[in-house]
Amino acid sequence: MRTVTELRVNPQCLELKADTELEEATLDLVRTLLREERVAYLADSILVSRGELLDAYAELKKRRRQAGGLPTDPASSEIASVAAGIAAASARNGEQASGVTETGIVVERVERDRDTLSRRLRAIRHGLAILAQIPPDDQDVIESGLRDLLHDRDNDVYGLLFQQGTGFTIRLRHHSPDRLKAATEKVVNILAPRPAADLDRALAEVKSISSIKQRLEIDFLGSIEMKTPAGELAQTGHVHVVRSQLGLLGYLATRAPQIWLVWLTAFLAGVDLVWELFLAGSASSGFSWGGWIAQFCARLSTGAFGAYLVALFTRYGEIRKALRSDRRSTRRLTSAAYGAVVEWTTAES
Repeated sequence: MRTVTELRVNPQCLELKADTELEEATLDLVRTLLREERVAYLADSILVSRGELLDAYAELKKRRRQAGGLPTDPASSEIASVAAGIAAASARNGEQASGVTETGIVVERVERDRDTLSRRLRAIRHGLAILAQIPPDDQDVIESGLRDLLHDRDNDVYGLLFQQGTGFTIRLRHHSPDRLKAATEKVVNILAPRPAADLDRALAEVKSISSIKQRLEIDFLGSIEMKTPAGELAQTGHVHVVRSQLGLLGYLATRAPQIWLVWLTAFLAGVDLVWELFLAGSASSGFSWGGWIAQFCARLSTGAFGAYLVALFTRYGEIRKALRSDRRSTRRLTSAAYGAVVEWTTAES
């Protein structure tokens, strides 16, 4: 399974430093935000370079030129063989030892790690599997747009970051839809719009941006698509940007499955009202089916509304934990909260 998330950084909210290109600055910002939340790692970019992934992909296509479609399972023998060949070639050429001058200490530590080769091979295999799943119409952006290997270690989900101007495409893959959705939601929440005051620590790491005007504006383009290895649409994720705790509560109050309980409450209350109207003014003694049904529906409607409130605030509490906010006023519903929620719907067959 794989997800494709597209977004664009609004350049008007950025103050660039002198002699800095806009494309470079937005990439620097996105990289920093992903690294800060442990989705991208400097050590991974050293273990597996962009050039190695492109070379491995070219080799895989060359081997399968006469054999049909590319394999998309990272555990397949063909992908494993290509990954091993690229890793061996890198070791022979000494590319791994060269690294980048600013990160010599990190390179040295990675080289001493006895699991380096295993992690390199695994990262190359997963990167190849993602590249192999890219549709033919999007193949032209691979070489020009590929930037980084991503790895959400909390969910053990790999991904690739692509860039075109100030726009970015994040492709993640995993065989488990639940883990894939969790990693996708994490990435969306990381890159959601937020106040500039929340970015002081991140901006200290971004060398190309001097400041952000009031608020970082990132637009999510369209819906997130979750597709099968065969390219069939499995689920669609709709991104909702959160700007306040009250706004989040209002959004959840009108979404499924919470809203189903509201409809159930309204239906039962309506049944109760109808029975009461028909029974009003009628004299009856002893047991009355009409009176019993009216009271029963009234109790059910009250219970359904109570269940609605419990479901609403339970869901609100789960999402609220992942959002950021003004630490001075987190207990007030009117205080700020920022992040994003992904609402998943199953694709129609």
